[in-house]
Amino acid sequence: ITKHKHILLFCFKMNEKIDEFDQLFFLKTLATEERLELIQQCKDKLLNDNEDNRYTDKISDIIEVNQSELILLFCELLEDIENTKRDIRVSLLQLILLFIEIEDSIKSVLLQQDILINFLYSDLQMIEEDPELVFYSFFLFSKLLTDDFPDEQKSKLGVNLVDFLLQMYMELDDETNNKQIKSIQDLSLLCFLKINRVFNSSKLSENRALEILFSHEERSFLGQRFINVVNWCDNDEEFNYMCYLIINIFTNKSLADLFFYMNDRDVLVDIIIRELSNLPYGDNDIKRMLYLQIMKQILVNTNFSYNPYKVDQIKNILKILFTNNKDNEIDNDVMELSYDIYHNTCLNELE
Repeated sequence: ITKHKHILLFCFKMNEKIDEFDQLFFLKTLATEERLELIQQCKDKLLNDNEDNRYTDKISDIIEVNQSELILLFCELLEDIENTKRDIRVSLLQLILLFIEIEDSIKSVLLQQDILINFLYSDLQMIEEDPELVFYSFFLFSKLLTDDFPDEQKSKLGVNLVDFLLQMYMELDDETNNKQIKSIQDLSLLCFLKINRVFNSSKLSENRALEILFSHEERSFLGQRFINVVNWCDNDEEFNYMCYLIINIFTNKSLADLFFYMNDRDVLVDIIIRELSNLPYGDNDIKRMLYLQIMKQILVNTNFSYNPYKVDQIKNILKILFTNNKDNEIDNDVMELSYDIYHNTCLNELE
C-alpha cells in the first residue's frame, strides 16, 4: 500500500464525514486542478477494490505531494479545527502517525512546529470527554519524544506537563477492563520515561522527570511500581526506558536511598541476579547491560556496603560474565562492565 493511496483515501473519508469541511482547499493542497477529475474517476474503484494494481499503480500519477509540506498543513488544521470536530482531529492524528511509520524523518518536521506540543498537551487532558482523541494524542506524543529531541524544544516539556503525565499514570485504574484506558495509562508512563531520556541527566536541576519524582509525595509507592515494570514488562521499549530512569535515580545520591526502601532495593537485586543468570546470550546484550548498570549504581550510590544482600550470588554471576566466554557469546561491553563492578565497587570489600 503506497503512502499516496493512504492520502487519497483519507481525502475521501474526510469528504464523506463532514460536509462543511473546506474540501476544495484540502484537495488543492494534494493535487492540481487537472487531476481532480481523475481522482473522482478512481474513487469508487479504490474504495471497493484496494488490491487492483491497475488503479494502485496510477496513484503516484494522481498525486504528487511533498510530505513535509503536507505535515505542516496538518498541524495548521489541528490548530484551526473547532473542538466540535474531534473526529477530524482524530483522523489527522492517525494520518500523521501513518506518515511517521512510513518516514521516520517526519518527526523532525513535526518538532519544528511550536504549536504541536501545546496542542497535544491540551488534548491529553480530555480523557473524560474523548478517550479516543487522548489515546492518539498520547501515541503521537510518545513518537515525538526521541533520544535526539532538539534542545530548543525542551523548554516545552515543562513541569506541569511532566507532572500531569505521572499523575495520569498513577490515577488511572490498573484493573480497568477498558483496553483504550489501559493503553492510555501505559502511554502516559512511556511518555514520562522518554522525557527522562530526553533530558538524559541524573541531576535534579537538569532533568524535569527526576525533579518531579524527588518532590512526589508517593515516591516510595512509585518505586515499587517501577520495579514491577522491570519484573513483568513484556514491551522492550518500555522496559529499556524504565531501566534508564532507574539508573538515573540510583546515580543521583539524593534520590538513591530516598526513592527505594531497602526491601525494594533487595527485590530489584533479586530480579537482576535472576535475569543475568537466565538471559540467553546474543540478542539480549542490551538488557544485560541495563541490568549491570543498575547493579553498579546500587553498589556505588546506596548504603549497600552497610546492608549487603546476596553478595556471593552477585559475585558469582559477575565472574561468569567476565571469565566464561569460550564461545565468544558474551559481548565485550558486558564483560568489561562485569569486571569493573566486581573489582571496583564495594563488592571487593564484602565477603
